[in-house]
Amino acid sequence: MKLNIILKFILVVGIPLIAVYMFVGYMQYRSMVGMVEREGSLRAKVSVELLANTLDERLSLIGSATRSLAGYASLNPKGTRGLQDELLRDLINTDPLLNLAAIAWGDPSQTGMSGLSLERKDGTLDSSPLTEETIHRLVDDYSSVEQSIGNWLAPIRSSDGLAHDAAIVQPITIDGQTAGLVVASLSLTQLQDDAIRSSLSSSRFAIVNNSWIVLASTKTKHMGNPLVGIINPDETAAAPEDTTAFNEFLSQITSDRKQGKKSNSQPVPVRYDGDEYWVAWSVMNEPKWLMIDAIPEATLLEPVYSLLQRDTLYRIGGVFLILLCLLGSALLLTRRIRRLHAAMELVRNGDLDIRVNPGHGRDEITRLGEGFNLMVDSLSRNLDELARSEADRIAVDRELDIARNIQQSLQPELPPEFPHPVDFEIAAINLAARHVGGDFYDYWIMDDKHMAFMLGDVSGKGVPAAIFMGVSRTTIRMVAGRERSPDRILKRVNESLLKDNNQGLFITLFLGVYNIETGVLRYANAGHHSAILKSVDDPSTLVAGATGTILGTLPEAEWTEETLQINPGDHFILYTDGLSEAHGDDGVMLDATGIEQFLDKRKDSDAQTVCRELIGMAESIQSDQLFDDVTVMDLHRRSPEKRP
Repeated sequence: MKLNIILKFILVVGIPLIAVYMFVGYMQYRSMVGMVEREGSLRAKVSVELLANTLDERLSLIGSATRSLAGYASLNPKGTRGLQDELLRDLINTDPLLNLAAIAWGDPSQTGMSGLSLERKDGTLDSSPLTEETIHRLVDDYSSVEQSIGNWLAPIRSSDGLAHDAAIVQPITIDGQTAGLVVASLSLTQLQDDAIRSSLSSSRFAIVNNSWIVLASTKTKHMGNPLVGIINPDETAAAPEDTTAFNEFLSQITSDRKQGKKSNSQPVPVRYDGDEYWVAWSVMNEPKWLMIDAIPEATLLEPVYSLLQRDTLYRIGGVFLILLCLLGSALLLTRRIRRLHAAMELVRNGDLDIRVNPGHGRDEITRLGEGFNLMVDSLSRNLDELARSEADRIAVDRELDIARNIQQSLQPELPPEFPHPVDFEIAAINLAARHVGGDFYDYWIMDDKHMAFMLGDVSGKGVPAAIFMGVSRTTIRMVAGRERSPDRILKRVNESLLKDNNQGLFITLFLGVYNIETGVLRYANAGHHSAILKSVDDPSTLVAGATGTILGTLPEAEWTEETLQINPGDHFILYTDGLSEAHGDDGVMLDATGIEQFLDKRKDSDAQTVCRELIGMAESIQSDQLFDDVTVMDLHRRSPEKRP
């Protein structure tokens, strides 16, 4: 999407300004939130400590009275038996929370215990001997009580399965043996009601034991249930992330208690009744229960939200004011730039006669206008020069295309035709790195039994190499019309080329004369690459190396003639350095070894296919960007079964 300069100005200047403006407001908001959170944390912690201490004082009094009665009974069992009704009345009147006080005499591990219980019903106290059922329940409670938490047991479930009571069970010990039990039972429902009256109206509390079972809560329905089960507002399974977060909170409480902490406060990222809460906890020392109090985070942050709403309205107005100021500034500052832009659009559409009034002064916009006028003048002149240069280039390209066609016409397109069937084929392909190149090849019939062929590479590239190639080819064909020996042909050609070689060009050349009846190849190699002989059953090997120096450099140069037997099925392959020196981006060249490995992986093919595959390999390695001319020739003597 394209933006005009006014919008860009507003974006470049206005957005950062507004961002800073909003960032300052955000930091103020965060500062207020942090302050409220700190105060809320302290408030929640103090609140839960006060509530826990209030209830703990009452439970401590109950615990002390129960332990005192058990201690007195241990020292004076006879006197206690005589006064047990009065003693139980004193115990149950210790606190209105108590609904039962009982003394059971005898060894809890044996049968035959007896005793007296005192129960509070409808505001009156009823005394009755312990029934077998009651004794059995007291023994079970004593067996279940945790000695490490002050002999408190909670919750105690009634016959209907509800968790209504908690109890402290204290043994009567005589001579080191348990001789009875003193039990004080209190109502968890009454404990819950007293806690509700003492807590903040907006808080949610829970009293839990060491197993995280709810003993009392803001909601009666949670009593006796696992604490983690009350965080789900929909009364269905809690969301996994809420459960995980709450379990982490409980683990943190356990860790803090092991470190000796008695209370703490922190935000917990879970939802209860649709709200998120700040949760504080405090240990109740007497029963070692945990008081957990939660204050809705919305209650803590309500002052912040009120201020935020007011400030938001102010800030929105401020943003609009900033935008209006920026718009006016942008229109004023960009007026001349917009005029300059309109002139540039006309130039883009081809109107080179347009000019702008740069104005006065030496500011950047004035210099920009002057530069624009100079640019249009230069552009007009350059376009004229470019048109002339393009016309010249087209003419040169046309001439180079003609030269390329002439060069291609000097190289045979079809294999030589003999008057009788032959058992060989020859093919060659040449690709120039430029329009014209210095690589060349040729083959022709010398007589009914011999065919001559050559492949050469002129030093350099482009037009000079192409011209020297044409002269060299013509000279070789002329000399070969009189001579039949490859070494003598090269000597005569070298003498001829030296006469007019003022540019210092030279040629590497392989010249061969092939006997079509015997398969014997006579050749002379003027500094060219060794050929590759690919047999049917044997790996490819290098053959026919140089038998003398390059052409066009030394007047007295000599070459020797060598022979090579081409057997049925053999491929005799010549190539220029454009193939062996082909390389990719890593700079590793293909070289002769790479060509041999490539040929060994190929099945027996005709000569044209071999040439085409080798050329394709060079193009693939160099990503179709040739660095040098590439020429490949293949003389293939067919196997008997493949002869026509």
